[in-house]
Amino acid sequence: MSVAIKMLNPASCVNVGHRRPVPVEVLSAIILLLLFPGFYLYHQGVAAGHIPGFLGGFFSPVCLLALIAYIPFYKGVVKRAICVMPSYSCCILFFLVWATAVALITRWFYPEYYMQEALMQYLNIAMLWVALMALGSTLDLEIIWFRRCLWVSGVVIVFMLIAYVISTGSLLFYAASFYDAEEGVASYQGFARSALILCFALLAISTSITQQVLVTIGSVFVLFVLSARSEFAAVIFSMTMLYMVRSKSEPKKLAVVGLAVAALSVLIANFSGHMLQSRQANILNLGSDNSWTARQDLKEEAWARIERSPILGQFGGHFESGGAGSGPHNIISVWDSFGLVGFVLFLLLALIPAADAVRQSVKYKYFNSYQTFYFLVSISVGLLLLTAKSHLWPVTALAWGLCVSGKRMTRNAR
Repeated sequence: MSVAIKMLNPASCVNVGHRRPVPVEVLSAIILLLLFPGFYLYHQGVAAGHIPGFLGGFFSPVCLLALIAYIPFYKGVVKRAICVMPSYSCCILFFLVWATAVALITRWFYPEYYMQEALMQYLNIAMLWVALMALGSTLDLEIIWFRRCLWVSGVVIVFMLIAYVISTGSLLFYAASFYDAEEGVASYQGFARSALILCFALLAISTSITQQVLVTIGSVFVLFVLSARSEFAAVIFSMTMLYMVRSKSEPKKLAVVGLAVAALSVLIANFSGHMLQSRQANILNLGSDNSWTARQDLKEEAWARIERSPILGQFGGHFESGGAGSGPHNIISVWDSFGLVGFVLFLLLALIPAADAVRQSVKYKYFNSYQTFYFLVSISVGLLLLTAKSHLWPVTALAWGLCVSGKRMTRNAR
């Protein structure tokens, strides 16, 4: 255990790109590859019938295995987080304790028909939070073989989608319907979550303008074809924000924006007819979009529950609106489930990383790969929690982990 603590000492993180990665960083690299590009390729294989769905949804089983694998390193991870960002770390701990207490107490005193399922849903997301937080706090994007695996994964996914578009003439990819798979295949949102984080990682490790332009264009293409509007908006917004805030220190970022816009303009001109028929185009007319209307109804029902119990919330109340995924699709879901205290804590946990990432972008003349990844993930998490994702979106905790570890990585960016 003392070896694990020593390996996680912030002082040992100087010159990350010129040192041999320690075991916990290798473990985190493997876990990220499994959870994001691995998730995508696994469900693609299941949908196509090439592999059996032996791991179910894949994401939760892998996170459970990750929790077990991280056991020798938890003491070091927690110790470093508390030393580096004590207030933020205590906020994370307080939120987890509060949310768990609310879930258990509500389950005990109010045994509604749905409460057992609601408790299991919470315990699952809590497990994902801890696993992704540990992943973010120990991630090293400078490992050579890891970077190569990210590039290979990105290229494979892009070419798979290009082949799909060419062969079908469609710009909308739904794995389950395309392969006529009845069950065991993730929704488009699961595919988009994997693609989003992979795109951010690839942009973070890009070392030239050419790579940055290609990754930017490829990211927009992939998220568009996967038909996930929130992730599509997040990738455009967060990458544009990165280029804009870094343009003062790194003028080449503006060149990336210009080249990417020019290339995308050509694509839009050639495929405008297909694009106007896509889910993404409905963003321009949300009033007539069925999905948006349904989400507005869920939000109104959540506000009604909050008005009845503004301090403690109504844990599991979203099951009354229809089921496990029937809560409001924004950060209000936290207030609905865990009350005002939980909401305030979760809001701080979401906004502090975004604010810290912007602060770093202004403060440091150069960004390393870790800071770029931190910026993209934190900005997208902040945006999506305010607009389109509930607390059940696990990527939120990846930003927590990146935040408590980000301070140690800034030594390379000065």
